[in-house]
Amino acid sequence: MNHTYHYCYKITNKLSGKYYIGVHSTDVLCDGYMGSSKSLKVAIAKLGKKNFEFEILDFFESRIVAENFEESCITKEMILSEDCYNKGPGGKFGKNSLYNILSKNEYRKFCSDSGKKSAKFRTDETKKMIGRKAAETKKKQGIKPWNTKDNITKKDYT
Repeated sequence: MNHTYHYCYKITNKLSGKYYIGVHSTDVLCDGYMGSSKSLKVAIAKLGKKNFEFEILDFFESRIVAENFEESCITKEMILSEDCYNKGPGGKFGKNSLYNILSKNEYRKFCSDSGKKSAKFRTDETKKMIGRKAAETKKKQGIKPWNTKDNITKKDYT
């Protein structure tokens, strides 16, 4: 679909200074679009739209040119920074995602650190819900939990 406007934008959390850089194509400039990042959407839902500033960085003749500009703006250092909502340059979790631009050990450390940060904010109720959902998924897939009597044999203890 051809759109009238293609632009690169920046959304900044007014409370923390954390930001997101993205691309949007539209026929209506004031369509209320506020990015596609999951973590950004969670932050907006939690803090309210009023605590975020939307700024158009530049307009482009096509989406491809806008995406190339976006990709050139977002560096590996920005992605690894606590100040950036972006998870990869170019708005894609593809060839330019953290998984592909970091070494295996850097990626593992990043995921581990990210998990530790988010786990700090989980309530006991949330942890139990995550456990139940994981068990339900395993059951649907036919995977037995590791600690059932069926999975433990005498040789495991000898």
